[in-house]
Formats: sequence, C-alpha cells, structure tokens
Amino acid sequence: MMRLLVGLVAMCGAAIAAAAPAPSLPHTCPDVRGAASLACSISPGGYRSGWLWIDAVPGIAAPVVSVRVTRAEAVEAVFRYADGTTHRQNVRAGDFGSHWQVGGRVTFVPPARAAPVTSVRIGFFRADWDRLIDIGIGGPRSRQAEMGQAVVIGAALALLALSLIGNLLIAFAARRTPPVWNALWAACVLGWALLWTQTALFVAPGMAGPVAARLATLFATAAISCAIGFLLASAGHALSRPVRTGTMMLAILVAALGGVAAFCPGASLPLAATALNTTILVAAVALITLCLGQWRRGNAQARDFLLSFTIPMLAVLWSIFADRGIAEDDAGGMYLVLGACALQTVWLTIIVAIQLWSVRIERDAAQAESSLMTRLAVTDPLTGLLNRRGFVERAEAMLLETGPVTLVLLDIDRFKRVNDRHGHDAGDAVLRAVAAALSWVPDARAIGRLGGEEFGLLAVNLCPARAIEFANQARAAIAEEQVQAGDLFISVTASAGVSCVPPGSDFMMLYKTADRALYAAKDAGRDRAEIAPNVHAA
Repeated sequence: MMRLLVGLVAMCGAAIAAAAPAPSLPHTCPDVRGAASLACSISPGGYRSGWLWIDAVPGIAAPVVSVRVTRAEAVEAVFRYADGTTHRQNVRAGDFGSHWQVGGRVTFVPPARAAPVTSVRIGFFRADWDRLIDIGIGGPRSRQAEMGQAVVIGAALALLALSLIGNLLIAFAARRTPPVWNALWAACVLGWALLWTQTALFVAPGMAGPVAARLATLFATAAISCAIGFLLASAGHALSRPVRTGTMMLAILVAALGGVAAFCPGASLPLAATALNTTILVAAVALITLCLGQWRRGNAQARDFLLSFTIPMLAVLWSIFADRGIAEDDAGGMYLVLGACALQTVWLTIIVAIQLWSVRIERDAAQAESSLMTRLAVTDPLTGLLNRRGFVERAEAMLLETGPVTLVLLDIDRFKRVNDRHGHDAGDAVLRAVAAALSWVPDARAIGRLGGEEFGLLAVNLCPARAIEFANQARAAIAEEQVQAGDLFISVTASAGVSCVPPGSDFMMLYKTADRALYAAKDAGRDRAEIAPNVHAA
C-alpha cells in the first residue's frame, strides 16, 4: 500500500509540474451555450486585475443569460437591441440583488422591447480563472422546471440534514467514533451544497460571489478528508501503522490543498486546482485499492466503505475531469455530486445503524447470558428455588428493612428412608414436590433450598403467634403432597424451627436461633414446629 501511495504521489507531482501554466499563457475564450458566434476581449492588465468581455450573438430574439457563480468581483451583462438601444445589468460580490437563483446561477433577463436583442456582451471583473466561467444563453425557464430544480435540491439537502442528525444521535447513543466521522462528512457535504447551490444566500446574502465559492471549496475538500477519517475510524484497526499513517497524511494533504485552492491568488489558482484535483484522484485510487485489499481479507468495514463511497467518489471525479454532469443543465456536475452524496449519506447511515443493531443484539445476548449465569449462581438447579447463597443474600437485604424478619427452617423427616427404599430419583421427586408446595404458602417473601432436605422461608412483620401459624402452614402444605414411586405414593412430613429478629440484626444470629428451634422440634418427636425463645414481638 505504501509503495502504491508513494508512486501515486510521485505521479501527482509530475502531473502538477507538467500542468503548471506559464505566466504568459493567453486565456481561452469561455464557451457560451446557445450562442451563434463569440468574440472575446481583455483589459490591458489581464482579466485578473481588469475585465474579461465575451461578445455573443444569441440564437433567439429574447435571450436570458445564465452564469454559473464564479470567483469574480463583478459580472455585467449588456443587451444590444436592433434599434440601437442597450440595457445594462450587473451584480457584484456580496450583492446579487434579484439576479441570483437557487441552483448556483445568476440570471440576466432583458426587458421586453419591440426590437429584438441582436447581441449580448458579458463581462467579468477580476475573475480568478477563466476556466471557472460557465455561461448559457437560452429562453426563460418554465415555472415547472424551476420548481423541479428546487424540489431536487431541497430533497438532497433534507437527506443530508437528516443523515447529519441521525449520525449525531447514533454517535451519542452508541459512544462510537465512526458515526461522528459520518456526521462530519454529511455536515461538510451539506455546507458545500448550501453554498454551491446558493441556498445559503437566503440567510446570508452577503456571501454571494467569491466568499461562497471559497467556502464551498473548503467544505468539499473537508468532506473528502472526513470520508478518509471515517474509513480509519471504522476499519483502521485492521490496517498496519504505516498504512494508517499514509492514509491520514493523504487526508491532511487533501484538506491543506483545499485551503490553498480556496484562498490562493488568482494567478496561482490553475496550479493549485491541478494539484488538488490530482491529489483527489490519487486519494480515490488509493482508497479503492486499500478497501479492495481489506475486503479480500474479510474486513467488513472496508467493504461497507467501498460500497458506500465508490459512487460519490466517481461522481466527484467525473465532475472534476469532465466538468459536466449527466443532465444538460448540470454544467459543472453539481447535481450529480449532490445527488450521489445525499443518497450515499442515507446508505451509510443505514449501514452504521445495521452495524450498531448487530452490536446491540450481541450485547443483549451477552447481557442475557450474564443474567442467566447470575441467576444460576443463586438458584438451586433441582427445585428452581433459591440456593443457600441466594437465600442468604435475600435475607440480608430484608434485614435492612423496617419490620422484624421471620425465618422458618424446614427439614423433611426421615428423608434418608425415601432414598434408601425408593431410590434417589424418588427422593429428587419428593424435593421438587416440597418446593412446589412451599411456593403456595402465603406471606412467604423468599423460599430456598439450603442444602439436602433443608428448606427455608422468610417473612416480615409477623407476631410470634402468626410466625408459628406461618410455619405450620408450610408443614401442612408439605404433608399434603404425594409423590408416585412405581405403584406407591410417597408422603412426607417436616419439622420446623422458627426465629424472629428485629431489623438490622445479623443473619447468622437469625439462622442459629432458627436452627436450634429446628433441633428442638426434632427432639420433641418431629412433624411439629418450635419457636426460638428469643422471639421479638412485631
């Protein structure tokens, strides 16, 4: 990649040197579409300090002169009629009056007279470069054509604005860099479009002329640099450091040459434009080559960049080197580039949204898996109740509440006999049945299997009598369960130990007192509930 970049830069330098115009090179007379004949004249000091005049014979009797905005200080149109009268109209930098129109042109419409217009003299004062001058002579545009043009421009600007807002929201929500670069790209293209189409003159008419043209150049080259920045942000992790550095330097070079082309003196503009255009060509070839190589290596971001930026890059190159669009009234290729960039920003926004949606799906899946693992860490796999860890965590949280906490420890009586007589499968079935029965006990805030055949229930705000009743309800629910083991039905009973402590107590104290009460119930003959003597009233 670096060898290719160095070679292309060398070719760029050779092309610039070959294309550099000599100071004495005479100007070429700009073409005028719709003119039957042309003649040019220039002020003695040159058109960059004086006037460049184009005399044209229109092909129709009532011609309308349309001039694409150029870097000239003033533009003047003089209409000569067959009866010898003349009519003069002009615009100057910062004041286009009523002559400007959305679409990047100023128009001069001669007043209607009985005599036809025989010739038009169009002058440009202190124009930077005669190649930037674009003139057309034709009839008045229909209302329908003007509305169609406005709709196309408005739709493109709206798409760019929506893409800018959408990518800023995506960048803010996802905290990712690529949408930021995409938003900057959309912002620069939007700025270029507002200036080049003269839509910005609705709110800033003083920018008419060279100011708008220079700013448009800055926005256009900044957009190319932002596109390269988007590539580095999205696919740069797969590039080597020399390639990343070379690509970054290419972006900086395009932006720097854009600044030079925007503000250099008129005499240096041909050289600066040649350097900028050649560098843009180098950048396009380098980026396409780089993305193709990364695509072959499986880099999806490079593939998405290539698919989304190829059409705008080709449109820019076509407008630069062909200096025309695909439509007759798109002399500079402005509509071609604007349409391609507007559709590209939407496509790129969709790609970024899809990528972020994929990341969101992966993140949700990871969170769900993490949640499952967390749940499994506190859940008994056999019964689905809380395990000892989960039960202790729940109890400690309840002890921080305002009311007293009641713990009931339940132990299935003679559970070893079930396993010995009927097998461990039957024993597991009994444990699952006990868990199901306890799930229906009223007032139980938490239920857990603490180990083996021991279960625990938690409740709050129970008086001693209600705590014993609560434990006996749990015992009764267990005793009602019957588990089939072959041709037999197994029923079991449980012993219970009850303990109540005030809020803020230690769980181990609560557990130890309930455990002592449980052993007291077993020593008293099993299948009963005993309450710890240190019960605190609610």
